[in-house]
Amino acid sequence: MKVLIWKSYGDIEVYDASTTDKLAEHIETMISCLDNWGLEEDIEIVRKKVAAARDYQMMVRAYRALVDAINPGHNNDNFEYLELTELK
Repeated sequence: MKVLIWKSYGDIEVYDASTTDKLAEHIETMISCLDNWGLEEDIEIVRKKVAAARDYQMMVRAYRALVDAINPGHNNDNFEYLELTELK
């Protein structure tokens, strides 16, 4: 089972990201936290990737594009840490 680990303001949340739809929901939640970050072009690219995703791997590429734009941990309390991983 794939999970998304998101550390924000010291709190760690683990979300089910095992399906394309669930991962898309988490990507949209992350995007909603990016108001006034100046990432409009990156967000537009990510949303296009999400819309075009036909399978889970394509959705993972959209997630990675968003993470690259956010740059987790870089003086960033809302996105201190993000990881998409397999739950063991």
